[in-house]
Amino acid sequence: MDIVVSRIGWPTDGAPNATSSTAQTFLRGLIDHLHSKSGTPLRPQNPPLETYIFSLLDEDQRNITTGNFERHWGLFTFDGQAKYYVNFVQGSKDLVNAQNVEYLPSKWCVANNNKDLSNATERASEACTLADCTALSGSCFNISWPGNISYAFNSYYQQHDQRADSCDFGGLGLITTVDPSIDNCRFPVQLHTSHSTSLNGAYLFCWKELLIVNIFVFLFSFS
Repeated sequence: MDIVVSRIGWPTDGAPNATSSTAQTFLRGLIDHLHSKSGTPLRPQNPPLETYIFSLLDEDQRNITTGNFERHWGLFTFDGQAKYYVNFVQGSKDLVNAQNVEYLPSKWCVANNNKDLSNATERASEACTLADCTALSGSCFNISWPGNISYAFNSYYQQHDQRADSCDFGGLGLITTVDPSIDNCRFPVQLHTSHSTSLNGAYLFCWKELLIVNIFVFLFSFS
Protein backbone atom coordinates (compact mmCIF):
# COMPACT_ATOMS: atom_id res chain seq x y z
CA MET A 1 0.00 0.00 0.00
CA ASP A 2 1.46 3.34 -1.07
CA ILE A 3 1.09 6.14 1.46
CA VAL A 4 0.31 9.64 0.12
CA VAL A 5 -0.11 12.62 2.42
CA SER A 6 -2.55 14.73 0.43
CA ARG A 7 -2.48 17.85 2.60
CA ILE A 8 -0.47 18.76 5.66
CA GLY A 9 0.60 22.04 7.25
CA TRP A 10 0.04 24.44 10.12
CA PRO A 11 -1.69 27.87 10.02
CA THR A 12 0.19 30.97 11.15
CA ASP A 13 -2.62 33.30 12.24
CA GLY A 14 -6.31 33.50 13.06
CA ALA A 15 -6.17 31.44 16.27
CA PRO A 16 -4.16 31.45 19.54
CA ASN A 17 -1.97 28.47 18.54
CA ALA A 18 -1.66 29.52 14.91
CA THR A 19 1.72 31.28 14.87
CA SER A 20 4.72 31.36 12.57
CA SER A 21 6.99 29.84 15.21
CA THR A 22 4.62 26.92 15.81
CA ALA A 23 4.22 26.36 12.07
CA GLN A 24 7.99 26.38 11.65
CA THR A 25 8.42 23.81 14.43
CA PHE A 26 5.72 21.61 12.92
CA LEU A 27 7.08 21.72 9.38
CA ARG A 28 10.69 21.16 10.44
CA GLY A 29 9.53 18.15 12.46
CA LEU A 30 7.65 16.82 9.42
CA ILE A 31 10.69 17.21 7.16
CA ASP A 32 12.99 15.56 9.70
CA HIS A 33 10.56 12.66 9.95
CA LEU A 34 10.41 12.26 6.17
CA HIS A 35 14.21 12.40 5.92
CA SER A 36 14.47 9.69 8.56
CA LYS A 37 12.41 7.34 6.33
CA SER A 38 11.07 5.74 9.50
CA GLY A 39 7.52 5.51 8.19
CA THR A 40 4.70 4.90 10.67
CA PRO A 41 4.53 2.56 13.68
CA LEU A 42 2.51 0.02 11.65
CA ARG A 43 4.61 0.47 8.50
CA PRO A 44 8.19 1.14 9.56
CA GLN A 45 10.72 2.01 6.86
CA ASN A 46 7.83 2.84 4.54
CA PRO A 47 7.62 6.67 4.36
CA PRO A 48 5.00 8.47 2.25
CA LEU A 49 5.81 8.44 -1.46
CA GLU A 50 4.31 11.90 -1.87
CA THR A 51 3.64 14.70 0.61
CA TYR A 52 1.77 17.87 -0.33
CA ILE A 53 2.40 20.92 1.85
CA PHE A 54 -0.68 23.08 2.43
CA SER A 55 -0.26 25.73 1.21
CA LEU A 56 1.94 28.04 -0.85
CA LEU A 57 0.28 31.43 -0.22
CA ASP A 58 -2.35 32.76 2.17
CA GLU A 59 -5.88 32.96 0.73
CA ASP A 60 -7.77 36.00 2.03
CA GLN A 61 -11.01 34.91 0.36
CA ARG A 62 -11.04 31.38 1.74
CA ASN A 63 -14.16 30.24 3.60
CA ILE A 64 -13.70 30.64 7.37
CA THR A 65 -16.66 28.61 8.56
CA THR A 66 -14.32 26.22 10.39
CA GLY A 67 -12.15 29.02 11.79
CA ASN A 68 -10.32 32.25 10.99
CA PHE A 69 -7.07 30.30 10.66
CA GLU A 70 -8.27 28.92 7.31
CA ARG A 71 -6.89 32.00 5.53
CA HIS A 72 -3.38 31.60 6.95
CA TRP A 73 -2.01 28.22 5.84
CA GLY A 74 0.56 29.69 3.44
CA LEU A 75 4.32 29.28 3.66
CA PHE A 76 4.32 32.82 2.29
CA THR A 77 2.20 35.88 2.95
CA PHE A 78 -0.11 37.21 0.22
CA ASP A 79 2.78 39.30 -1.13
CA GLY A 80 5.26 36.44 -1.35
CA GLN A 81 7.24 37.04 1.85
CA ALA A 82 8.39 33.95 3.75
CA LYS A 83 6.74 33.68 7.16
CA TYR A 84 9.50 31.50 8.56
CA TYR A 85 12.54 29.61 7.33
CA VAL A 86 12.67 25.94 6.55
CA ASN A 87 14.88 23.82 4.30
CA PHE A 88 12.90 21.56 1.96
CA VAL A 89 15.83 19.94 0.16
CA GLN A 90 19.02 18.70 1.73
CA GLY A 91 21.85 21.13 0.95
CA SER A 92 19.52 23.83 -0.36
CA LYS A 93 18.91 27.31 1.00
CA ASP A 94 15.93 28.54 2.99
CA LEU A 95 12.78 29.88 1.39
CA VAL A 96 13.41 33.10 -0.54
CA ASN A 97 11.12 36.11 -0.51
CA ALA A 98 9.58 37.32 -3.77
CA GLN A 99 11.66 40.22 -5.06
CA ASN A 100 10.67 43.56 -6.60
CA VAL A 101 7.10 43.35 -5.33
CA GLU A 102 5.32 46.66 -5.93
CA TYR A 103 2.82 47.98 -3.44
CA LEU A 104 0.32 50.79 -3.40
CA PRO A 105 1.53 53.97 -1.61
CA SER A 106 2.38 53.67 2.10
CA LYS A 107 -1.02 54.82 3.31
CA TRP A 108 -3.39 53.33 5.85
CA CYS A 109 -6.96 53.95 6.95
CA VAL A 110 -7.45 54.29 10.71
CA ALA A 111 -10.15 55.39 13.12
CA ASN A 112 -10.29 59.17 13.51
CA ASN A 113 -9.84 59.80 17.23
CA ASN A 114 -11.16 63.33 16.81
CA LYS A 115 -14.61 61.98 15.97
CA ASP A 116 -17.32 60.40 18.09
CA LEU A 117 -16.47 56.68 17.80
CA SER A 118 -19.50 55.39 19.66
CA ASN A 119 -20.77 53.75 16.45
CA ALA A 120 -17.32 52.69 15.24
CA THR A 121 -17.70 49.05 16.31
CA GLU A 122 -20.75 48.64 14.11
CA ARG A 123 -18.92 50.23 11.18
CA ALA A 124 -15.92 47.95 11.74
CA SER A 125 -18.14 44.87 11.78
CA GLU A 126 -19.63 45.92 8.46
CA ALA A 127 -16.14 46.42 7.04
CA CYS A 128 -15.05 42.94 8.16
CA THR A 129 -17.91 41.29 6.28
CA LEU A 130 -16.32 42.57 3.05
CA ALA A 131 -12.64 42.41 4.05
CA ASP A 132 -10.25 40.11 5.89
CA CYS A 133 -10.15 40.71 9.65
CA THR A 134 -9.08 37.19 10.66
CA ALA A 135 -5.82 38.46 12.19
CA LEU A 136 -7.92 39.99 14.97
CA SER A 137 -8.32 36.44 16.27
CA GLY A 138 -4.57 35.85 16.24
CA SER A 139 -1.61 38.18 15.75
CA CYS A 140 -3.76 41.29 16.32
CA PHE A 141 -5.80 39.90 19.21
CA ASN A 142 -4.14 42.07 21.84
CA ILE A 143 -4.38 45.47 20.16
CA SER A 144 -6.61 47.74 22.19
CA TRP A 145 -9.66 49.69 21.09
CA PRO A 146 -9.78 51.58 18.77
CA GLY A 147 -6.78 49.79 17.24
CA ASN A 148 -9.02 46.87 16.28
CA ILE A 149 -11.38 49.35 14.64
CA SER A 150 -8.48 50.78 12.66
CA TYR A 151 -7.43 47.29 11.55
CA ALA A 152 -10.91 46.61 10.18
CA PHE A 153 -11.04 49.98 8.45
CA ASN A 154 -7.63 49.47 6.89
CA SER A 155 -8.39 45.96 5.71
CA TYR A 156 -11.42 47.27 3.83
CA TYR A 157 -9.44 50.27 2.52
CA GLN A 158 -6.60 48.14 1.15
CA GLN A 159 -8.93 45.57 -0.37
CA HIS A 160 -10.56 48.41 -2.30
CA ASP A 161 -7.20 49.60 -3.67
CA GLN A 162 -6.94 52.58 -1.33
CA ARG A 163 -9.84 54.46 -2.86
CA ALA A 164 -10.50 57.61 -0.85
CA ASP A 165 -14.19 56.79 -0.46
CA SER A 166 -13.32 53.38 1.03
CA CYS A 167 -11.94 55.14 4.14
CA ASP A 168 -15.04 57.16 4.89
CA PHE A 169 -17.12 55.01 7.25
CA GLY A 170 -19.52 57.85 7.91
CA GLY A 171 -16.69 60.26 8.62
CA LEU A 172 -15.01 57.96 11.17
CA GLY A 173 -12.07 56.98 8.96
CA LEU A 174 -8.82 58.88 8.48
CA ILE A 175 -6.09 58.26 5.90
CA THR A 176 -2.59 58.40 7.38
CA THR A 177 0.99 57.88 6.20
CA VAL A 178 2.10 56.69 9.65
CA ASP A 179 2.23 52.89 9.82
CA PRO A 180 -0.20 51.83 12.61
CA SER A 181 1.29 48.32 12.89
CA ILE A 182 1.92 47.25 16.49
CA ASP A 183 4.41 44.52 17.48
CA ASN A 184 3.37 41.39 15.54
CA CYS A 185 0.13 42.97 14.32
CA ARG A 186 0.86 44.03 10.76
CA PHE A 187 -1.42 46.50 9.00
CA PRO A 188 -0.88 45.45 5.37
CA VAL A 189 -0.59 47.59 2.26
CA GLN A 190 -2.19 46.21 -0.89
CA LEU A 191 -0.21 45.14 -3.94
CA HIS A 192 -0.07 47.39 -6.98
CA THR A 193 -2.54 45.22 -8.87
CA SER A 194 -2.30 46.87 -12.28
CA HIS A 195 1.43 46.19 -12.36
CA SER A 196 1.22 42.78 -10.73
CA THR A 197 -0.96 41.55 -13.59
CA SER A 198 1.82 42.36 -16.06
CA LEU A 199 5.54 42.39 -15.30
CA ASN A 200 5.31 41.74 -11.59
CA GLY A 201 2.63 39.13 -12.12
CA ALA A 202 4.91 37.30 -14.52
CA TYR A 203 7.71 37.49 -11.99
CA LEU A 204 5.56 36.14 -9.16
CA PHE A 205 4.36 33.32 -11.44
CA CYS A 206 7.95 32.31 -12.24
CA TRP A 207 8.85 32.56 -8.56
CA LYS A 208 5.99 30.26 -7.59
CA GLU A 209 6.83 27.80 -10.35
CA LEU A 210 10.44 27.59 -9.17
CA LEU A 211 9.29 26.97 -5.61
CA ILE A 212 6.94 24.21 -6.74
CA VAL A 213 9.78 22.57 -8.70
CA ASN A 214 11.97 22.68 -5.59
CA ILE A 215 9.23 21.09 -3.50
CA PHE A 216 8.80 18.30 -6.03
CA VAL A 217 12.54 17.67 -5.94
CA PHE A 218 12.21 17.42 -2.19
CA LEU A 219 9.30 14.98 -2.45
CA PHE A 220 10.92 12.68 -4.99
CA SER A 221 14.11 12.53 -2.92
CA PHE A 222 12.28 10.14 -0.61
CA SER A 223 11.17 7.69 -3.27
